Amino acid sequence: MAVVEAAAVGSPRAAAARHCPEHPLPEPARTWIEDFVAAPHPQLGRPGAICPNLPFILARRQLYWGSVDYAAVGSGAMPPARTLTVLFRQALAEAARIIAESGDTYRTAVVWVIESAPPHTHRSVIEPAFQAIRSESIAAGIMVGCFHPYRRRRSRVQPELATMRSPVPMIAMRRLLRGDLDSVRDEPDSRRAFDEYFTAHDRDRRSRARPPLTAESTDDE
Repeated sequence: MAVVEAAAVGSPRAAAARHCPEHPLPEPARTWIEDFVAAPHPQLGRPGAICPNLPFILARRQLYWGSVDYAAVGSGAMPPARTLTVLFRQALAEAARIIAESGDTYRTAVVWVIESAPPHTHRSVIEPAFQAIRSESIAAGIMVGCFHPYRRRRSRVQPELATMRSPVPMIAMRRLLRGDLDSVRDEPDSRRAFDEYFTAHDRDRRSRARPPLTAESTDDE
């Protein structure tokens, strides 16, 4: 089904490149990320940036960005939210590849700017498409967030600030962390995916830490 839907969208494969002076994030996304999200704020009640890891990501040039063209959403036969979900899945696959190949998975992030999306679609199309990939991205070990100018949801980690209201619509993806639990507590599917991911992760780590069996260790006493 996913292959059929992707073919129906007819868009090129999602691609992202490193945010750098030669290829900067478009304004006003760049200013919002660098001067707000990666900066301290007096209402935080703690030192450091709103997103504590983002200054390190920016300093190491490990922030990547690409665009999702909303124009492709209205040109297909599928409902807009379903079409955008297909595009988001393509973006998720590309982000997972970039993070896995980065050499520093915990300090790499990918931002997708959603271009030419009319304001009325931010909550009616973008948010449903984001929710459609939320639990599957977590199951893959990728945390995804949705941001746009009309976002009503507040961060459960920093509810005092409207950190999810960006000047342009975008979704952001990075490595899933145990600290993300607070963000998914009230989302049954995402919470289940979170628990299953870290259960499997811990099981795999214990398995790799266990010394290999040898002929001597398996012989009866």
